[in-house]
Amino acid sequence: MSNYLTSLTYTDHTGGESDELSFDLEDSTGLWSGAWYPEKGADLTAKIIMEDGRTLSCGDFTLDEIKGSGSRDGGDTMTIKALAAGINQSIRTRISYAHENKTLREIAQTIASKYGLSIVGNIPDVTINRATQKRETPLHFLSRISVEYGIVFSVKGKKMVFTSIFDLESAAAVMQLFKKDVTDWDITDKTADTYLQANTQYHSAKQKKVIGYTSNNNEIFDRPVNTKRDWINVRTRTETSQQAELKSKAALYQSNTKQREGHISLPGDPILVAGINISLPVSEWRSFGGIYHITATSHKVTRSDGYTASLDIKGLGTK
Repeated sequence: MSNYLTSLTYTDHTGGESDELSFDLEDSTGLWSGAWYPEKGADLTAKIIMEDGRTLSCGDFTLDEIKGSGSRDGGDTMTIKALAAGINQSIRTRISYAHENKTLREIAQTIASKYGLSIVGNIPDVTINRATQKRETPLHFLSRISVEYGIVFSVKGKKMVFTSIFDLESAAAVMQLFKKDVTDWDITDKTADTYLQANTQYHSAKQKKVIGYTSNNNEIFDRPVNTKRDWINVRTRTETSQQAELKSKAALYQSNTKQREGHISLPGDPILVAGINISLPVSEWRSFGGIYHITATSHKVTRSDGYTASLDIKGLGTK
């Protein structure tokens, strides 16, 4: 398709959402709206290859939407949107289902087997007496219950990928970015919704006792965290002390790593994908310097601007 391509955008998320691909094709001769009209549901693969040979493999996708447009003064254009290959219509359907007496991995395996997907990554060995999917898509349901236990979940091609948020965000930075490397940036530093500790307390009528756990910054972070409040109350159904500990630590971590969030735009580079960490040197970025985690990226190629990227980031390192 590259000879007809006028723009391509690949959006990559750490978790919670599927990867997306969209591109525009020049259609002045009517080939794409005629004999070459794409088949909805067709599989396709996309790569961004730089002149120096470095390649960003965007992955496998399924064609989801086709849009034709044009004007009297300009040529016709076809816009095609695609989703990660494992995201078919059935897995995007809202359903209700109750999982009983299963581990988190068994719940994931039940869903993966139903939709022809495989599981990659480590999932905590935590048993859940009952997890109810209420008019949710399987993807939303898995993402919701995984994040409660500190697990990032995403679909990459035909694989369901599970990663500990603590392992993912504690990795070394793969690149340093200086201000000369970026075209524009903004970072917000706040103390709202940051806490010293998280309390998970749940009264189990069945067990006739309170199940709880209190986590604090010292057992999660190796650095001080500026906080506005002393604690956060985690209000969620908790069946065991193991669940309470995992949920408490995950809630505190997720709140306090939102202290600094921002956006960076820069020339495209295949290494800059969601899920990696980057460094903004304190010597140049001053109070905004430190280690940042990329939560989402958008890689864009156009005939006019070439290859560019935009990053959504959250701060992990000290100032």
